[in-house]
Amino acid sequence: HVVYLGEQHEDFLEPESVTNSHHELLLSTLGSKEAATNSIFYSYKIFNGFAADLEEEHATAISKLPGVVSVFLNREHKLHTTRSWGFLGLEDGDPKSETEEIPSFSLWRKAGFGKDVIVANLDT
Repeated sequence: HVVYLGEQHEDFLEPESVTNSHHELLLSTLGSKEAATNSIFYSYKIFNGFAADLEEEHATAISKLPGVVSVFLNREHKLHTTRSWGFLGLEDGDPKSETEEIPSFSLWRKAGFGKDVIVANLDT
């Protein structure tokens, strides 16, 4: 589950204090510091929240605590990526390999095997 607690508080700017505050919140529901420590597998630093292995009953109890904005199931999603070799029209092999023949229609060949190419990402 992901437990979202809203904006990051100025009192908790140090990563260790953020994680400790998350352990304290879980302690009230799980009953022991060890259980709280073992259940959290990630404390977010950009926003105030954490990911933890929780039973549904604990997730429900935590969602009712003051200061908890939301609790939702942490699901794995398959990413849609434009970084795959196939999407870019590149072969899976090593273009510098002596034993693999690079076809004449290959984007590797057309692009000069990346010579003098600058790759950049501008995220606005």
